[in-house]
Amino acid sequence: MNIDLCTLVVVGGFVVVVSGLILLFSWWLDRRSACLGLWGGGLILLAAGYAVIAARGALPLRASIEVGSALCLLANGLMWCGARSFVGRPIRLAAVLAGALVWVVACQFDALVMSVTMRQQLFSLITVVYTLLTAWEYLRSAEVELASRWPAVLLLAAHAILFLARVVFPYPTVFPNMASERMNVWLTALAAVLLAHYLSMAFLVLCMVKERRELEHRREARIDELTGIANRRAFFESGEPLLRGALAERRPVALLTLDLDLFKSVNDTFGHGAGDRVLRAFCDTVVSLLRPGDLFGRTGGEEFALLLPDADGAAAMKTAERIRAAFADRQVDVGGARAAATVSIGVALARPDDDFAALMAASDGALYRAKAAGRNRVVWACAPTPCLGFTAAA
Repeated sequence: MNIDLCTLVVVGGFVVVVSGLILLFSWWLDRRSACLGLWGGGLILLAAGYAVIAARGALPLRASIEVGSALCLLANGLMWCGARSFVGRPIRLAAVLAGALVWVVACQFDALVMSVTMRQQLFSLITVVYTLLTAWEYLRSAEVELASRWPAVLLLAAHAILFLARVVFPYPTVFPNMASERMNVWLTALAAVLLAHYLSMAFLVLCMVKERRELEHRREARIDELTGIANRRAFFESGEPLLRGALAERRPVALLTLDLDLFKSVNDTFGHGAGDRVLRAFCDTVVSLLRPGDLFGRTGGEEFALLLPDADGAAAMKTAERIRAAFADRQVDVGGARAAATVSIGVALARPDDDFAALMAASDGALYRAKAAGRNRVVWACAPTPCLGFTAAA
């Protein structure tokens, strides 16, 4: 079946414009995703550029060459800019315009304008640079959870290889002036490949934005909004496998249950805003003392839990006492006044047959004894064994 090249170019251009409009509309609905607007604008500009190039004959040769290709290169710059925006890097306007400016300056020389080979090589080389820069932005993104970025990187790499081949092996004719039927077949295939690339990239850009939003929603569902630490659901979901893994490998693991003392009086005296500041101050204190791998979460209003992998009884008691002392020394500004708050802590060391519920119950029991004994203290959950100078409470 023969495919008419002109028909393919017209239909392809229409489809690329529609894809660009969809991305622009998606950006209009979600202004946080500037990359959608940049990619959408880039696709529309790209279609306009190729339309100008295809109108050669209806337009003067120099205008078609200079303006059409400059628009295409500017479109590539915008897409690179969209990738930078997506990964949170600043937009470099000068770099976005650089490719088009280099092309316009080069077109002031008749030797380039009159040489199809030189034009193809320069245009393709600039396209390769922008395409590889775009792929690099997605590749070095810190969001390793984004699965859809990998096909985007591979697609961009293949696109760069295609245009690099045009640099190394330039063909002597361009649309719409085909020298032979064989060349017509080659150009038709190239147009189809380019159309597939830009449609696929539009789809993948939408996928990456959607996937990021879903990941953000999952994180938000696992993070306590006030304090920024893990919420109860996230703490238990992460803590249970962490405990099982440590016990299976015969590594020690300890659990601290922490409860702010007389927290209701802070709210009653200074207001709930002051109570929120005390909670945040406590979490900041604990987080500053944690090791990588420790799991800290808010399990209730003023109740917290801290799971310490690879921590024996001595290490767990030392960590608990450091937290207690650091928070007791901290004065929290509650709006013109200074509030002193303390914390009671129960400590339990996991036994080989413990599950997470049993370990939690043991540390809770120790916490209740700490409260009954006068608050602002650390209490062991098990047999009274002196440890690092701290006397365990029965």
